[in-house]
Amino acid sequence: VESLSDAECVFRDSIENPVLAVEVRPADDLTHFDFVLHPDRFVSTALDAYNVGLQSLNEVYPLERLMIPARLQSPEAPSLIETFQFDEVWVQDGSQRIQSCLESACAGPVDFLKKLQILEPLLRRDPAAMVEAFFKDEPANQEIQEAISKEIKMQQELWWQLLEVVNVGMFQVTTKDVRKTLAAKHEVTQALLMERLVRRLRIQMDETTSDFRSLVAKITKAPKNVVELVKMRHSMDELPNAISEMQCRIQQHVRLYEEIEGFCHQLSPEDFRMRWDLVAGPYRARHLLAQKTVALQEHEAEFVRELLREQDELQERLQEIEETLHLFRSQPAYWDISSLSMAREASESLLERIEQAQEDSKSINQTEITLERKATDYSQIHRYSMDFNPFYQVWAIVYAFHEDQTKFRLGAIADKDALRRKLIQTYQVLEKTVKILQTSTWPAPIVQLGENQLLQMEEFQLLLLSESSRQPDDSDADG
Repeated sequence: VESLSDAECVFRDSIENPVLAVEVRPADDLTHFDFVLHPDRFVSTALDAYNVGLQSLNEVYPLERLMIPARLQSPEAPSLIETFQFDEVWVQDGSQRIQSCLESACAGPVDFLKKLQILEPLLRRDPAAMVEAFFKDEPANQEIQEAISKEIKMQQELWWQLLEVVNVGMFQVTTKDVRKTLAAKHEVTQALLMERLVRRLRIQMDETTSDFRSLVAKITKAPKNVVELVKMRHSMDELPNAISEMQCRIQQHVRLYEEIEGFCHQLSPEDFRMRWDLVAGPYRARHLLAQKTVALQEHEAEFVRELLREQDELQERLQEIEETLHLFRSQPAYWDISSLSMAREASESLLERIEQAQEDSKSINQTEITLERKATDYSQIHRYSMDFNPFYQVWAIVYAFHEDQTKFRLGAIADKDALRRKLIQTYQVLEKTVKILQTSTWPAPIVQLGENQLLQMEEFQLLLLSESSRQPDDSDADG
């Protein structure tokens, strides 16, 4: 004991076979480290053993004491063949000397425990809370990888610096549970960081996969009309850049995937499949883009054929309109008031065809402009409309007048004032129409039909006035 008490309390193998063993473990609340059995307990135990040993000497029989070899007897201490008392000076000095040596030796493990205090922050660490706080600032992928590498390095340093068994003077200090608990803190932190990093990788790969599918859908979409064709043709210049940008994103994901594997983290087969789908994506997109160029040319040729067909159909209908106009000018049946219903239906039919031709011509011209072709001149449709409109107005007014006149005679019109106002407005329109007909190329009977209708409307207006004068005077009647 005296020889070991003078040894320096360094944490290395100071002796081959330490005398005493102690164990350091984390406290139950994981806030600090402590001894399972404090080294101070060895002081009282050793003193008790010393006293028991001395007491056993007094129990040796006198004759047996004479058999003790002389070499075991010391001139500085009482003879072994003599009995002694515990209050003797040499007994008390020996006890104090042993106590002093043991107290000095017990200081080594206490100092060792103090040095473990620098690891108490790690012991008190909550890995989940730490990782959650780390991700509040939205760290970059590189920062997460650096944090994982740091945890791995700190765990390795812990294994190297803190051994399971450390010899401190005459004590053998066991720290197996301490190493296991502290290493688990690093391992859990690594696992949580890796879990968040893998989750981010999957989210990024999912987003890129979704964007890539949208890009493929945009490339493979067939144009429904000429406008979509032109838009797609213009977007063909932007698609290569979009594919290149997508490829850069995919390369970043693949690099992160490989770095995660570099941490010996096993990713799932679904992650593996998604990775190679993304890697092959840009090459597939470029192949589809080349096919799209050819497909757009075919679609454009189809739209051109459709345009030519619509032009031919419109030209045939314009020819029919012109023939119908000639028929209205040349056939007396269309000038005779006795053919009122037939003339009205025929004029309304021609008017609808002219209006439809105007709409179709606008659509064809718009398609031609969109396809960067020369617009066809359909100005004759406007001439047809301007030429036919007076003829149509005459027959429409004549028919409406006869309808109102018939209803009036049958007593089906109650509001005669409204009828008179309508008659005045219609008369003004017909008067202007007749003037236009007088300067047009329409036959004279049509002009005469309009003039006769004006006379009939004047007579009918007088009839309405006379009917009003026959009614009894009211207190609020208009004189």
